Amino acid sequence: MNRKTNFKIYINNSQHSIKISMMTRLVIRRCCRCVLKYENINYKSEVSIALMDDSSLKFLNNKYRNKNSTTDVLSFPINDIMYGERNQKLLGDIAISIPQAKKQGEEYGNTLMQEIAFLTVHGMLHLLGYDHQLSKKEEKIMFDKQNKILSYLGIR
Repeated sequence: MNRKTNFKIYINNSQHSIKISMMTRLVIRRCCRCVLKYENINYKSEVSIALMDDSSLKFLNNKYRNKNSTTDVLSFPINDIMYGERNQKLLGDIAISIPQAKKQGEEYGNTLMQEIAFLTVHGMLHLLGYDHQLSKKEEKIMFDKQNKILSYLGIR
């Protein structure tokens, strides 16, 4: 079965200060699909990606992590078996701060698209249960996977 019919990606751009191109949206979709392929996820599933401003990420970070500061990406996995409109498993939501992505991209010498790709892959791995904050071992596992996926995508 075609991967495109197995996986639904919803992208909502709620920030309006930085233009998000159609190419960036395509890269987000490609990153999500690549993570699923790398992890051998072949059941019908869906994910929601919210492109937000700093104040929105700060609000979410404070509400859900008790950290009163902005952040670059937050992932909200759905651990229970839940199904969406087309009987697809809901993996969860990813929120990306576009201003933080732009700032970090400039700091690391990446384009905005490269940084958004990195944050998308990072967020997808969190949705699938990886957590670099649990231990050094888990950090290595997650970051090794992240680097392999980004390398496969041609993103440094």
